[in-house]
Amino acid sequence: MELPRQFDNITQRVIDDLKVTLRQGSRVSMAAASFSIYAFEALQKELEKVDALRFIFISGFGEHKAGALSEIVETKKRIIAMEAELQSLEKRMRKEPQYDVQVKMNKQVKAKRRELAGLKQKMEELSV
Repeated sequence: MELPRQFDNITQRVIDDLKVTLRQGSRVSMAAASFSIYAFEALQKELEKVDALRFIFISGFGEHKAGALSEIVETKKRIIAMEAELQSLEKRMRKEPQYDVQVKMNKQVKAKRRELAGLKQKMEELSV
């Protein structure tokens, strides 16, 4: 299951993403505050391929009990950045010739792993 993404429809347009993403047999879930019949018409060919489509209209009043969608998206971005940073640090640690520097880097790796685990736990709580 792919995690939620947010689009501003200015620099990142939903329709552009859907035209690339939708495939034969896809199961799609999306939520938005609006959807025009013109958008449906522009996506009709792609939408005919999907097996299931769930569309939730959001009124804009209140938030999901677990938090706002923007918080979920931001947490996912932080997880991705943290995983890349951790991978880079581990790679540098393996190549480091000095043992004492390796030990210091290993402490950083452990701290990053704990932080990453915390972010993943937060994501699980938000996704409920």
